[in-house]
Amino acid sequence: MEIPAAQPNIEIDTNQYLQNRQDTITWLAEVLDGSMRSEILLHFDGRELWSEDGRAMGEVCQTALTEAEQMYEQSPQSGFELRRRSLEYEEYRDMLAIAEGKLPNTMIVVSDFPSELVNDTQDLGGYNVRRKQTMLRVIWRDEVGSMHIVSQSLDGSNRQALEELYKHTGYLANPGELLGQRLYKQLSPELQPFLIDELKGIYDRSLSSQFGGQWNAGRRGQKQDDTYNFVRDQEDLIDNFARQFLANPNISASMLYNLAANIEVRFNKANGLPIVARESYSGCGITVTAEGIQTNSLEQAGYGNKTAAENYKFDKYMHCVVCQVPPKKDEAKKMCGPCGICKACDSHMKSKMTKAA
Repeated sequence: MEIPAAQPNIEIDTNQYLQNRQDTITWLAEVLDGSMRSEILLHFDGRELWSEDGRAMGEVCQTALTEAEQMYEQSPQSGFELRRRSLEYEEYRDMLAIAEGKLPNTMIVVSDFPSELVNDTQDLGGYNVRRKQTMLRVIWRDEVGSMHIVSQSLDGSNRQALEELYKHTGYLANPGELLGQRLYKQLSPELQPFLIDELKGIYDRSLSSQFGGQWNAGRRGQKQDDTYNFVRDQEDLIDNFARQFLANPNISASMLYNLAANIEVRFNKANGLPIVARESYSGCGITVTAEGIQTNSLEQAGYGNKTAAENYKFDKYMHCVVCQVPPKKDEAKKMCGPCGICKACDSHMKSKMTKAA
């Protein structure tokens, strides 16, 4: 089902239109079942980093951190989001230091899949539990002082392969989450743009060594079209959606779902892949079905919150991590949300927060 044409009388706010386009392209590139590569150029004015669509990087990161703090107050089981957004804010501060020449000119960030969701079977607010992607980011300052962020998806978050990236750059990864374990290099301008391919190759060769076969960005088999460039080329659908979003920011779930489905059909046809109906699409901040949307924001290159506390579904039996720790012998399991808290405890904590406010 193609999306109907936009109304011609929409007055364009140029910056907002560009933001809508970029957010839409980024989300669609991540939801497609393929390798995603994206690049963002940031201008440094001496104090702040600005994207080409007029957004301040500091505001993006601070908003995500504030939202994560509010989510944690409402539902403590979302604490991993607060931890990750705090690390990303530190990453932003390092980007400023690089722009100011206070750190080496190149930084590598391995934003691995959160361990808290590894055993989940249902997508949650943008986290794809089947693909378990790492977002590899290479961030550098060029010769004129602009900052580049190049992001590459790596399926599987294979720990051994990720640790090979650290060894290749002269570091050893510490146990635990890799997101805060940033790497720094002083590189020539000729080498900076090619580092992301070099690191992706290390990851894929490690998978080949472990499992055999040919791999591309953590995906077994031949290289397919890059999803970011593919989506960007679908000008008719992207322009139409960005204009409709500008006219009515309260888009329906079915409209966003249809957009993703149409893009997916084109991508699969272009790459000789089977066309199979999907129940949901998940990527950088949004999980959408035809009936509903779980969303916080569409942010660049993997930054920003992925889960929305108010959209948690209580759909699996387990011992509640609040009221059943440790569980008594033969104690019955309760219906819990994706991070292990039962509905009664969740309601109780929300009630306490409301009274406190």
